[in-house]
Amino acid sequence: MKLAQHLEKLDTKLLGSIATKLRIKSIDIPTRSFLVFSINNYLTDFSKTYWIYERIGHESRIALLQVLYTGKTIYEKWLREIEEYGHIYDGVIPEDLKRILQENLKKLVVRQLPDYRHKVLDSYFAMTLRILKMIMLEQKIKLDISNVKNLKKLIDKINIRNLDVVLLKKVLEHFIALDLMSYQNKLLIPNVIAITEWFESYPNNFLKFYHSIIQHTSPGIFELLKALGEIQEDIYDWMEADIFSALGRNNLTIEKCERTGLVETVQISGQYLIQLTNEGWFLTKGVAPISWSNRNLLVSAAFEAFIPHHDDPRVLNFLTLYGTIKNTGYYSVFDLELDKLLRTSVKEKKAIRDLLESKARYVPEIVKYELR
Repeated sequence: MKLAQHLEKLDTKLLGSIATKLRIKSIDIPTRSFLVFSINNYLTDFSKTYWIYERIGHESRIALLQVLYTGKTIYEKWLREIEEYGHIYDGVIPEDLKRILQENLKKLVVRQLPDYRHKVLDSYFAMTLRILKMIMLEQKIKLDISNVKNLKKLIDKINIRNLDVVLLKKVLEHFIALDLMSYQNKLLIPNVIAITEWFESYPNNFLKFYHSIIQHTSPGIFELLKALGEIQEDIYDWMEADIFSALGRNNLTIEKCERTGLVETVQISGQYLIQLTNEGWFLTKGVAPISWSNRNLLVSAAFEAFIPHHDDPRVLNFLTLYGTIKNTGYYSVFDLELDKLLRTSVKEKKAIRDLLESKARYVPEIVKYELR
């Protein structure tokens, strides 16, 4: 519904109160139609109304921005001041006014940090790749999925920081449901062919995994991702985190969202900021961030591949299947294992060679030679 339609529903006294608040003056006694016309024209001209946002209190401004960019607020009582200026009706901002405000108030929400050094976050997808590869290499694993102590022992064996019992249990249940492994008599048995096909299905495995697993581990996060995606237009854009606090539900916090690897937060000069990570950008917008088109992969003559933590998960997905992970951190380091390459099929060698040549800054001649 547009602003004029909302105004038409108000009585003349309330219209007059809004007009007074907006400093709209009339020599004669204003008619109802004059008030609707004048308020509508005034509020939809941001060059005339910018003073309002400097005048209202801090809490009212945050409440307005929350409703404007998320449709919700945790500061309902502060909306009254905004209502007095004719911006909000029953907690809703009219469609035409909303577009104008979103465009012009974005500077209050977005900051750019082009020189910021990102945190090293283990995304859920990156952790899951390692879980699946470990299970794939095992003929069978004795495990009681319902037993927390058993799950903790498996976590210690996999050796992934930030992996918790809840996530591991949901990941295992997800893959059992997909028949990538069977679970009978407290034995976990991998289906190697199905697991290989899952790896080779990227990006479908990436997308389906998140849409399935997040519903169980961080319900409500897609609402946050959508709101961030609608504002964030650049990889350097950071948004004021308080704007999105109204989206938390079922004890979901922004810190819990960060554990997924889909968002990142930072506190600078007392201001708490948030943005989509590269994986979050891809999942939310359906397009790869521009940095993934760069040649970020490093390959050594010792048949080691170094993948930056923020790079295209297609590379991580591929090398987890065909290599052996040696280390994680800013770079995930994989051993391509020369002896294993010598036994690899022509098809697999070509797939590895194509990936390295398309994503690596440089591929040593000895590596190229063994992949011919």
